[in-house]
Amino acid sequence: REIALEKVEGQWKLVRPVEAPADEPSVNNLVRAIAECEVKKRLDEVPGDLKPFGLDAPTVVIQVKLEAKALPEIRLGRTTPVGYSAYVQRADDPKVMLTTAAFHSGMDRQVGDLRDKQIVRFEDADVHKIAIQGLDRDILLAETNKEWKIERPGSYPADASTVRSFLSALRSMRATDFPDEDPSDLATYGLDKPRLTVALFVGEDEDRKEVLLGNKVKDGKIYVRSSSRPTVYEVSDWVERDLDKTLNDFRDKTVLVFDKDAITAIEMVPGAGEPFTLE
Repeated sequence: REIALEKVEGQWKLVRPVEAPADEPSVNNLVRAIAECEVKKRLDEVPGDLKPFGLDAPTVVIQVKLEAKALPEIRLGRTTPVGYSAYVQRADDPKVMLTTAAFHSGMDRQVGDLRDKQIVRFEDADVHKIAIQGLDRDILLAETNKEWKIERPGSYPADASTVRSFLSALRSMRATDFPDEDPSDLATYGLDKPRLTVALFVGEDEDRKEVLLGNKVKDGKIYVRSSSRPTVYEVSDWVERDLDKTLNDFRDKTVLVFDKDAITAIEMVPGAGEPFTLE
C-alpha cells in the first residue's frame, strides 16, 4: 500500500490512494511518533546483506517533507527476537540502527486508520429543522425560540431530550469501513431506496445535510451514505437503533407543564376517602 497525506490550509488530508479528509488526531500521533523516533543502538559494521534485518524489502518506507525540503527516507525492517527493538535505516546512512518496537507497530497503518471517520458534521445550535423519512414515517421537527416542535404529520410539542439524543447519535456516528468510494449502483447497498433518510437543515441558509441508511451487512453493520461525499460507509448496528425514531418517540410526554418551584398548594381528591390539601 501507499498512503500519502498532505497538510492543506492547516488541515491534514489524504491524497493517495483516495482523496478524503484525514483524522487529525491519528495523523498528529503519526507525525509525533516519527519526530520522536530515537536510535537505541547503531551497528558498527555496514552489512553486506540487508535481508536478515528485513531491510531488503522494508516493512514501511517513510518519507517526510517539509516546506523547504524532503528529509531522508526512513526504512523500517523487522523486529528483533529479543530486546523489544526494530531495525531501521536512513536513506543517507548505510548503517543499520535499532529503534523501539513501538515505533514499528506505530507505523503499521492502513488507510482506514488515518481517514476521518465522522460522517456528518454540525453543531446542535445550528440545526433548525430535522426531517426523517422512511417507508412508514414522514416526520418534520422544527426549532423555534429554542423550543422543538413537531410540524409533520401533525402539530405537537416535541421532547427536547429525545431530539438532543437523536442529534448526538448522528454527530457521533463513525465509519467502521469504506466499502465503495464512488458506487455505480446504489441498489447494491440498498441506498437507491433507503430504509431511512435523515435530513438536517443547518445555519441561516438552512443548508441540507442528509444521511441515508441502506441494507444491513452480514455482521449486522449498516451501509450509510451522506450528501457531502459519494462514499458508501459501513457503520455499527447501534446507529439504526438510535436513529430509528417514530412520531411517538419524539412527542413530548409531559402530562402537565408547570414550574415546580412556583407551586403554593396541592389539592388531592381521592376516589375513596377524605380530600386533603398540602400548602
